[in-house]
Amino acid sequence: MHEGARTAPHGAGTCAPGGGRAGGSGTFAHAPGSGTGRPGRGARTATAPERVQGLPEGIRLRGRERGLTFIELVAAIAVLLVVAAAAIPLGVNTVKRTKELQLRRALATMRQAIDEYHKYAQAQAIQPWDPDWEQYPEDLEMLIEGIEVTSPQNPIPKKVIFLRAIPVDPMTGDTEWGKRSYQDDFDADSWGGENLYDVYSLAQGTGLDGTPYSSW
Repeated sequence: MHEGARTAPHGAGTCAPGGGRAGGSGTFAHAPGSGTGRPGRGARTATAPERVQGLPEGIRLRGRERGLTFIELVAAIAVLLVVAAAAIPLGVNTVKRTKELQLRRALATMRQAIDEYHKYAQAQAIQPWDPDWEQYPEDLEMLIEGIEVTSPQNPIPKKVIFLRAIPVDPMTGDTEWGKRSYQDDFDADSWGGENLYDVYSLAQGTGLDGTPYSSW
């Protein structure tokens, strides 16, 4: 050994070509891109935010997703309850409106039959059924049974049926109707029985328009 040369301490390795150190019992080198050994400066190690209380990040995300889904379900149920509460009155009004429409049609059908009879009577095509006849039918049954009608063009009597059947009052569920004669007041609630001039509903109640059914 030449004087002045420095000897390496026992166990110390020498640098190998490629950046490693040669040790006493063997050599090890860290090749570029090698997956073994200690990580280099550029390698990223796991940090604390990736783990909370020992749970991986993926599990924490799935837990938050479950929480949001439950909240959304509660919100959806609340919306449905509000919509249902608003729809119930609408449904009730729809049923009532349908019955009111049926009531108006029934009244119009009977009044049309009475007016048709009156037209034949004014044309002297119907014989009076009473000395005090006011050219109106006796009752609804007479309109159903039919009346013998004549005319100058056809002197042979023929039966005309003005009303097929007494309609049912949708508000009462009955075929009983209030009646007024020609001699009664327009708002009378009793029938004198002289003839049949008008009909009205016996239902107690008020329509959606604010008027009593008996005034329709």
